[in-house]
Amino acid sequence: MASYAPAPGAYPIARDGQRLIIAAAMPGQTIPLPPPCVKCGAPANGKPVDKNFSWHHPALYLLILAGVLVYAIVAVIVRKSVRLRVPLCAQHAQRRSLAITLAWVIPLVGIADAFILPRLGTDGGWVALITVVFVLTGIVIWAVASINIVGSSPDFAKPTCNSSRRLAGTDIYTQEAPLFPFQNTADHH
Repeated sequence: MASYAPAPGAYPIARDGQRLIIAAAMPGQTIPLPPPCVKCGAPANGKPVDKNFSWHHPALYLLILAGVLVYAIVAVIVRKSVRLRVPLCAQHAQRRSLAITLAWVIPLVGIADAFILPRLGTDGGWVALITVVFVLTGIVIWAVASINIVGSSPDFAKPTCNSSRRLAGTDIYTQEAPLFPFQNTADHH
């Protein structure tokens, strides 16, 4: 477990492997992460990214068996969320910016192809396939760019000892204040 020595009034931040542990904030507050880039540990010299992270207990996925709409409604009601100000170095800020740009441009090109290709005599099946592939590609790029913002720099909140206590049956950790984890996986719901 690592700790970041925050400025007075800041939130304590710790790391346990790939998991960042941050004290819970009041609703509507943005928690600033420490200045090094969370992806590589280099100095964060770009504009920090404000990002909302939401999660719920994994057992809620069983509600999908009752119906996707039931799951979606319950998940929105019981989810927990936090807004983080995530520092990135110039290189990772540029990569994220490029990914977000591609996530918008590629689907727009696919939709434009749906109107342009038929005028050029392209078969309707091919037009539909190209459009769907371009739109899905944009959605995948957007999802990867959105989820993969909190990285795994070993220099970001260096690990020391495991001083937090995991609450039974949850992903919630306690120290002086209630803590919650962020992982470098697709566990951000």
